[in-house]
Amino acid sequence: MTPSGMDAKAREVPFLLKCGLNFLQKCLQISSILAPNDRPSEDWVFVSLSIKNIHALSNASKFQDGQWLDFQVGLSILDCRTIRKKPEHQAVTSYNLVGTSKSYVHKAIQEFDFGKTEILLARNVASKITNIIFSYHKLNRKIALVGHGLKPYLRALRVLGLDIMGTFHACVDTHGIAQQLFDCVNRPKITELVDELGIKHPWLDNAGNYANYMTKALMALAALDWEDDLPKTRFLRARVLLIMSIADNLVVSTHSKMFLAYYRDLPKPEQKEERAKVRDSVAEKMMRIKRRQNKNWAPSWDEVVLCSRFYRWALLEDVCLSTYLRDCAQS
Repeated sequence: MTPSGMDAKAREVPFLLKCGLNFLQKCLQISSILAPNDRPSEDWVFVSLSIKNIHALSNASKFQDGQWLDFQVGLSILDCRTIRKKPEHQAVTSYNLVGTSKSYVHKAIQEFDFGKTEILLARNVASKITNIIFSYHKLNRKIALVGHGLKPYLRALRVLGLDIMGTFHACVDTHGIAQQLFDCVNRPKITELVDELGIKHPWLDNAGNYANYMTKALMALAALDWEDDLPKTRFLRARVLLIMSIADNLVVSTHSKMFLAYYRDLPKPEQKEERAKVRDSVAEKMMRIKRRQNKNWAPSWDEVVLCSRFYRWALLEDVCLSTYLRDCAQS
């Protein structure tokens, strides 16, 4: 197929069943309007998607072997069946997939707070997403795609070669639900929505972090009806409180990025130059953290978040991280 033909095909947005607030509340078992014969379903798995530099992925003519594109794809998974079985900070599983050229290396080593960053070519993204979701398909689970304005993401996934209709059974748009609840005139950015919902967040300039907090925003939107008046029944009250707690949880996941990024596909970087870039980038972000702290911005688990951000730099520069953190605390 020619590039122009692929572009034309990419402009076709696949049809997915679009579900709203009532569907979401039923899946999370916090709905107050269940009919007598309407049993809540735990079969659904919500997969939030965020793409940074989406125009790079939407241009099919650039998909050539060995050609690097600068982009990030974030995935975040909420399994309705395991919400009660996992600790709150493990209820949402997140991934950060990064495509990068050499000049983008220092951006690829992002401060992703919820998992491992994997660096790969654009042509491998579709297979990676399929592999992540495959375990749920084997169990005949139903998959709902979550996005904040879905059409551009669907086009990009189509260009990547992902079988959208074969992968997802429905979709949920957090923007649409936010408009319904807040009567928004303009489309709120996901950062604005997270702030409006009162969800603590340390750093969102990263596709993986965006996807994670999109999932948390989804849960907070579902529980918003109960914010001022918790349900009276014991099970429903406990369920709503659990959903609210997960949505507001800042703890870095146990599979957190106390690991180096996966450099499976990445060409070997120029070590000295790239180390300097990483060091400068970390120093700049440290100043941002201090400025925020001076404004009384004090989320919980600061040391864990700080540790996860500076871990890769410590490995590159052979720095004792615990000593470095103590020095930061005393400064």
